[in-house]
Amino acid sequence: MSDGFMNQDLLSMWKRSMDQGMEAWQKLAGQQQAPDISQFWRPMFGQSLDVWTQILKQGMSSPDVLAHWKKFLDDSVEGWSKVLEQAMGTDGFAAAMGKFLDQYMNTVGPVRKSLQSSNEEFLRTMNLPSRKQITDLASQVVSLEARLEALEERIEDLVDSISLLETFVKRATNP
Repeated sequence: MSDGFMNQDLLSMWKRSMDQGMEAWQKLAGQQQAPDISQFWRPMFGQSLDVWTQILKQGMSSPDVLAHWKKFLDDSVEGWSKVLEQAMGTDGFAAAMGKFLDQYMNTVGPVRKSLQSSNEEFLRTMNLPSRKQITDLASQVVSLEARLEALEERIEDLVDSISLLETFVKRATNP
């Protein structure tokens, strides 16, 4: 197999995957009109593809292969970021995400309720407290602490009043 044929085959595979990716995003975003594919992939990969074409023609003898590969990946990420940002900014994408979240909540809600009731039943069977029982107990302890502090303050006030009264009685009886 010649290098030229292999390079052309790889390029056509890459173009096909780009087209499939764009079609998927179009369906997700609900766009009616197909965008010009070249406006997405040419700026993204044009410069990097030119560099890679030169490298492949040279037979990969360049010492900066990793630098070129990193640049290719950076350009790819930047390009896809632009594409995804455009797709995510559409009303169709927002509607699709809303529908997904709605379906997710409709599915997760009943499952969560079922798991919660089965967990409570399991804990009751194992004679262990449930989360609700522990939080109820904690709130009762906090309430008791608050009442105890209030009683301590009242007792301190009564002790202070009694000592003040004793001092007053001693002064009155000892002129």
